[in-house]
Amino acid sequence: MRKNFLFANDSLFEIIYPNLDVLNKFFSLMKGKRPIHTVDTFLIATALGNGVKIIITADKQFVKVKEITTVLLT
Repeated sequence: MRKNFLFANDSLFEIIYPNLDVLNKFFSLMKGKRPIHTVDTFLIATALGNGVKIIITADKQFVKVKEITTVLLT
C-alpha cells in the first residue's frame, strides 16, 4: 500500500516562526492560570503571533485556551 505524505513545501502548509510579537503573547497567556504545558502555550503564542486562529490537534488540552479555536482529531 502506498502512503501519501505532505511535505513542508506543499502549498497546503506554511511554516511559521516565532516573531517579535510572540513573547508578548506568550507572557500574556501565561499570566492567567493555564491548565496546559508551557511549551503548548508557546506554540499557541507562535500561532497567534502569525495570525493563525485555528489549531488542528489530537491534544484535548488545547480546547482549554479561549484565545484560539481548536479542532480535535479523534
